Amino acid sequence: MGIPRKYLVMLAVLAMQTCLGGIYAWSEFAGRLQAEHGLAAAQTSYIFGLCIQVFTIGAIVTGRLSDKWGPRPLAAAGGVLLGMAYLLAGYSGGQYWLLLVGAGVVQGLAIACGYATAIATVVRWFPYHKGLATGLAVAGYGLGAGVLGAVIEAFHAYGWDVLKIFRAVGLLYGGVCLVAGLTMADPPRAISHEHPPFIGYRRLLGDRRFWALALAMFGLTMPGLIIVPNLLQIGTNFGFGSQVAAWSISAFAVGNAAGRLVWGRAYDRLGGARALPLSMAGILVSVLVLLGSDHVPAEGYWIVYLIGVAMVSFCYGSCFAIYAPRVAELYSPAVVGTIYPLILAAHGIGAVIAGWWIDQTNATANGFRPAIWIGLGFAAVAMAGYLLLSRGTRARPTHIDLPDRIDADTP
Repeated sequence: MGIPRKYLVMLAVLAMQTCLGGIYAWSEFAGRLQAEHGLAAAQTSYIFGLCIQVFTIGAIVTGRLSDKWGPRPLAAAGGVLLGMAYLLAGYSGGQYWLLLVGAGVVQGLAIACGYATAIATVVRWFPYHKGLATGLAVAGYGLGAGVLGAVIEAFHAYGWDVLKIFRAVGLLYGGVCLVAGLTMADPPRAISHEHPPFIGYRRLLGDRRFWALALAMFGLTMPGLIIVPNLLQIGTNFGFGSQVAAWSISAFAVGNAAGRLVWGRAYDRLGGARALPLSMAGILVSVLVLLGSDHVPAEGYWIVYLIGVAMVSFCYGSCFAIYAPRVAELYSPAVVGTIYPLILAAHGIGAVIAGWWIDQTNATANGFRPAIWIGLGFAAVAMAGYLLLSRGTRARPTHIDLPDRIDADTP
């Protein structure tokens, strides 16, 4: 007796998400690009921010196509594009514009094809455990930083330069994602709507619940967008050694993956109305712990910094574990691929603002504290806005202007 199809799909989703989540190990590449090819920290931060922006904007189109065509074509395309992205960076010769196109634009398109497509697929296969299924899927994305970080360190130990590492990762990750993408499929029966499906995008954009989620995604991910691409530099800037700074990437990966699992499970147990505000409060507290870690006097208290990083990543991961099932709860699982990317677009806008703010504060020269504090301010305002917009609303399903039937691939 073979493995049930839904578990094969879940394994494929995990494999793809782990590869796509390698973007969170960008600080490993950034440091080497700065040391070996003279790139400025602002340049490497902008590559990361551009990738996130292209991903979140592109997912609006690819998510809609996934709802229409099924996940396989988009997921397979994501694997091909991911391989191309790393290979282009690997053959860039260290030229900034080629790295910007490869690691920024093409990698962003790869994630756009694979990320939301994979999430929408698992939500459909596991309708009664949407939070846990989404948490498992995005846990792979969170673990991606630790996995790719270990791969980079292993290749570096053999004396490989950063461009050669890019090329090796392109061949390895591109192949894994392509196979995973070809394995994906919707459930065998077409997804049917329990309520009339036509109300239109205009009505969606007039829905306070939609804007509450978009505002929360924008503001609550802002601290993470400032911290994630600069973990190594922040650790050094806070006065910790290079080894501790390197450990922070592993702490982030473990906390991020654990957070996505735990928050996904919490969503199933508590429901979105309670899980979302709880996760927001966790983000505020965790950033404060991180900011306070460099004021601990004893040298041995570097562990507080690592705990702070793990806490930030644990709560940051909640943004990607509970918003998708909340969309399914509010609007129907059939349209997660279309609506969830619209929420993610707010995350992309936040990535651009985070990169701009790091540049404006000259963070690498003056320290990252001002940038992190302003990110915390964005998060606090977004939480207040979410609570205000959510007052008096109910989690009743609302359907948007989409086809009445989505054809699924036959397993």
